[in-house]
This record gives sequence, structure tokens and C-alpha cells, in this order.
Amino acid sequence: MAEILSNYTQSLVKDMDKEASTRFSLSISDMINNLDKYETRPNIKVTISNMKEYANKYIDNALNSISKEARNMDDDLSRIDSMTRQLTQNLSMQAKQHGIPIIKPFNVARDTSKEETIEIDSVNDQIIKLMERLAVKSDLIADFSYTFKDRMIGSWLFSGAKNYAVNIHVPQNEAMNLELAREELNGVLDAASSYLSG
Repeated sequence: MAEILSNYTQSLVKDMDKEASTRFSLSISDMINNLDKYETRPNIKVTISNMKEYANKYIDNALNSISKEARNMDDDLSRIDSMTRQLTQNLSMQAKQHGIPIIKPFNVARDTSKEETIEIDSVNDQIIKLMERLAVKSDLIADFSYTFKDRMIGSWLFSGAKNYAVNIHVPQNEAMNLELAREELNGVLDAASSYLSG
């Protein structure tokens, strides 16, 4: 299960394990890597829940120590959310006007070597014209925009004779890395608990 963790999250778990292994009599990484080994351990689901609580507190403390980066992340996410909403509204209007379907796919098998990827960090008249032009030349638009901390982050695939992916640039900082690690680790610990529920 640990192979699904990013390198950053694995490194964070390794730091947590110094205390976690004494607190829970097993390390978080060992529990994730050897879940079957602990399946019959008494109260393992409670231990996993406690590990999750411990990990969240650990990340909260780390975020408190880098409050400037956390504020920068919130400012960036607000700006990105605003751009995403503006572009989504414009795309919806263009798609409706030209009869182009916009879908929110579960997954798309893509050959990224055959598509152009455009990353933007601002919205102006030229970007809006680009999006309109891509929309008009598309057979369909796949909306891969997602929500992170209640903010929308835009990502679209314009599928046609040539595919174009347009993504809004998300500046990375330590606070963002910690929040992404939290989501990733919580997901793995929830999956472990569900697995043990049978």
C-alpha cells in the first residue's frame, strides 16, 4: 500500500514514525506495508484511527510553524479559484453556443505525448480568446477541474483533431505539500480501516 504514497508523504511518515512506533507499538509505515500482518491484532481499527488523529495533529503543528507559507497558499488558492470559475463560466457559454458537450469524466485514457499542454497563471482577454478557440475546434471538452480545500483548480482537455490540455498553474509551497500529504495519508489510513472491516 505504501507504494501509492508520494515520496514527500513517505518522508513525512518516516519522520512521524520516530514517535508513532513507541506510541502505537508499531510504525505507521510498517502498518501500511504489512496490513495483513496486523489484521488479527486486537483493536487494530482503533489503532489506525489513533494513527490518523496523530498524523493530522503532526501536520497541523508543522503548518503552524510555517504560517507565512500557509497564508500564501490560501491567497494562491483564492486567486486560482477565481480564475477557474471565470474560465468555467466562459467555457460553458461557448460550449452551449456551439453545441459542444462538456463532460466530467471519471477517467480518460490519454496519450499525453500526442497532446499540447498549456499551463496558465492569469486570465486576460488573450487567454479567454484561446479558450474560446480551443472550445470551438473541439469535439468535446473534458473538465478535470477539482476541489482542494474548498477551492476550484481548473484543468480541461479539449478533444479534437489535436488534443489540448489547459491547466491553471498551482504554485507549490511547503504548506501545500503538507496539505496534499494529509489528504494522501488520510486516504490510505481510511482504506486500511475499510480493508480490515472486510
